[in-house]
Amino acid sequence: MRQTIFPKVGFDHATELKHLRHQPRDYGMETNNMDQKGFDLLKIRILKAIGLRCGYYRESYIQRRIKYRMRKLGINSYWEYWRYLSAHDDEYEYLIRHLAINYSTFFRDPDVFHYFQNYILRRYLSEKEIFKNFKRWLRER
Repeated sequence: MRQTIFPKVGFDHATELKHLRHQPRDYGMETNNMDQKGFDLLKIRILKAIGLRCGYYRESYIQRRIKYRMRKLGINSYWEYWRYLSAHDDEYEYLIRHLAINYSTFFRDPDVFHYFQNYILRRYLSEKEIFKNFKRWLRER
C-alpha cells in the first residue's frame, strides 16, 4: 500500500491541489488594478536602474521573487516597494542577484544541443556556400 503525506479526510486531495495550483499566489497582498500599475512602474524602474528587462522573464516569476522580498521587508504593495527602492540603492544589488537567471551555458541540455548540432545546423549549413568553404578549411588543417 502506497503511503501519502496527506491523511484521508473524506475529500479528493488531488482535485483540491489542482484547484489551488491555479489560484493566484498573492501572499496576502493586494492584487487589484492599482497594484498592477505599481508593478508595471516597478519594472520600468528596475530596467532604468540596472538594465534588467523583466519582459524576458515570465511575469509570475518576477512577481513571485519581488513579493517574496516584499514580505521579508514587511512591505505590502508594489508602490511601497517602489518607494523603498528610491531610498535604498543597495536594494538593486539584491534584485540583480535574485531576479537574474545566472545559468546561461548553451550546453545545459546535451541531447538538445546534440540534435541541433548534428541535424539542424548541419542541414542548414549544407545548403550554404560557407559550409563548403568551412569543410575545405577543415581539410587543410
